[in-house]
Amino acid sequence: MEVHLFLLQLAAVLLAARIFGELAVRWGMPPVIGELRRRAQEVVLTRLPAAGPGLEPRIDGEPVPVGSPVTLRSDAEGSPTVVAVGSVAFHVIARGDRLFLRSRKALYCVAND
Repeated sequence: MEVHLFLLQLAAVLLAARIFGELAVRWGMPPVIGELRRRAQEVVLTRLPAAGPGLEPRIDGEPVPVGSPVTLRSDAEGSPTVVAVGSVAFHVIARGDRLFLRSRKALYCVAND
């Protein structure tokens, strides 16, 4: 499993290209998934229609509706909101007044019989 941490410094960023950079390409993510807005200690995800089939962000297995803002709980609030895009999952972690996205890329091993 690959794990990465990204500091959320800006008020608004496009999720995927701006945050994950070249990892987004390597992981097969679309160039834009949505927009993340940070207001103080709150992070809101708004899905944009650019994500292709099978690559839309999901929370608890359900697709995030296009244009509907979703507040992401951080680990400081107990169980964080986990967003999955294909085989990549991420959530917000809070360390003091700094917020980060922790991403995980599942690595699969297929055994041949």
